[in-house]
Amino acid sequence: MSEYTDGEGAVSSEAISPSPQAAGPANPFAWDSYQPQATNPAYPLQPASAMETDEQAAEQLLAEARAFSQAKRRQEAIDRLIEIVQRYPRTQAAQRARHTLQKAGISI
Repeated sequence: MSEYTDGEGAVSSEAISPSPQAAGPANPFAWDSYQPQATNPAYPLQPASAMETDEQAAEQLLAEARAFSQAKRRQEAIDRLIEIVQRYPRTQAAQRARHTLQKAGISI
């Protein structure tokens, strides 16, 4: 207990509670302490419309395969066609790539 004076000079010996202090570090796992973190640039969070679709990516690879074929780089063209079928199997470009590979006598 400690003594103090009131505004009129009277001394009192009432208990004075200590000032409240922070009770240790905040819980980093508490929901109220959550602070959004900066996004990792390796995993961009973009809307689906801004990201390249599978069909577009497969079409790009198909165009590369055609360019290799026209440049008489047969093995690279085949590699691109196989890549399309493996990476984007449900696209129209993959169907065309499968058909082209079958015509060339290559089965996947």
